[in-house]
Amino acid sequence: MLEIPITGEYVPNLTVQIDMTGSAPRTDDDGVPRDDLPTRPAYATGTIDLPVPPTERTLSVDVTPADDAVEPGADTSVTVTVTDADGAPVEASEVAVVIVDEAVLSLTGYELDDPIDVFYRNVWSTLRSRYLRSSIRLASTVQLDGENPATSVVEEGEASAEEPADEMASDDGALGDFDSAGGDGAARSSQTAIDVRTDFDAVAVYAPSEVTGIDGTVTVDVPLPDNLTRYRVMAVAVDGVDQFGSGESSIAARLPLMARTSPPRFLNFGDQFELPVVVQNQTDEPLEVDVVVETANLSLSGPSGKRVTVPANDRVEVRFPAETVEAGTARARVVAVSGTYSGERDQHAGVPRRPRAGVKVVRHDRRGKSDRTAAAAARERDPPVRWPRDRHLVDRGQLADRRRPVPPGVRVPVVRRLRPRIMAVAALRDVLEAFDAAGHRPAARTRPACRGRHHRLTALQNADGGFPYWRGRRSIP
Repeated sequence: MLEIPITGEYVPNLTVQIDMTGSAPRTDDDGVPRDDLPTRPAYATGTIDLPVPPTERTLSVDVTPADDAVEPGADTSVTVTVTDADGAPVEASEVAVVIVDEAVLSLTGYELDDPIDVFYRNVWSTLRSRYLRSSIRLASTVQLDGENPATSVVEEGEASAEEPADEMASDDGALGDFDSAGGDGAARSSQTAIDVRTDFDAVAVYAPSEVTGIDGTVTVDVPLPDNLTRYRVMAVAVDGVDQFGSGESSIAARLPLMARTSPPRFLNFGDQFELPVVVQNQTDEPLEVDVVVETANLSLSGPSGKRVTVPANDRVEVRFPAETVEAGTARARVVAVSGTYSGERDQHAGVPRRPRAGVKVVRHDRRGKSDRTAAAAARERDPPVRWPRDRHLVDRGQLADRRRPVPPGVRVPVVRRLRPRIMAVAALRDVLEAFDAAGHRPAARTRPACRGRHHRLTALQNADGGFPYWRGRRSIP
């Protein structure tokens, strides 16, 4: 029985290795012990890993919100208390506080890492043991049979069957398969008759460097956004260089009567859709709710208000048919009212400005002229463009003059350098011919060359379908 005192210096783990030496009886070729022969040298080894938890280095972090449930957009606070392993308050410890919408965190299943697990991972032993007894050569049993066993000594011979000469390698495997580094891996809307919620930021608070007072506490102000959700409060504390801790809590932002909308992320011309509104009753009595929609750049094809009955602690969906009007941003404001309760939500969706109308002018004979001369000539030769009387095309976006001269002197030399690139030349063939670019060969000459290069390219293809830079090499994605 060996007693090993465990101290703080052994955190996070301690590897204990026991080595024994002695002797064992010789055996014959069949493995039968021969008591009449001299014994052979023997040894044994064993290891054990003892986890030493960093109990003395773990901080207790208690996160206490001033209110467990508040209205969206309200101001509240969170108090963080840090104590050491003995329960004493920790002064001047640094605390990072982050408050995030739980719905966003749940999308990825995010969980706060325990700093103790991060900083105190198992460290594996780097001890390498070599056992000379595994290499001692013994006299063979045949030789020993012809001698006096009483006077015989250990001489040259074969290694024992039970103790292979390569025993050292197997022991290295017990402790040597681990990296020496160790480890197992390792803003707010203005007040109106009805408050309109507009701030939907997912992060309510990010306070990365708060410091506790003499009583081990620090209070962080929390101005909540307008989301109707539950916020996760996460705090990580550190004291000095070797003490860490973390804690979590939650704050619910809720209203007795809540309205949520789910508009399309974008709309196009002529789109007709239904704007869904979910009205939620979080009281213990049924409510008769008036739901009203106010829109901008949207046309409602039905009534802008409806009255519904929402059961206690339940929800009801209300839909309002609508369609787009013109390019720009479509906005919708939803208000739900029942007695003294109200819920509201602002939403918008973009309506792209497309399709668009444009003018394309093809210019010829620009060789031998400077960029400035070519641009001036382009302006002189532009065909006249007559604008419609009303440039704004209802339901079809807008018409704009975006004509620009394209000086070929700038672009043709670039194309010359790209000539060996078959795809670039093929893509610009019509443009080069339209500008009669200097040095550009006609299609009758380029097509055979393109075909030849195409054949050489396909000949490079590997069996996996990919292509290398050179023949016989691996494919390059």
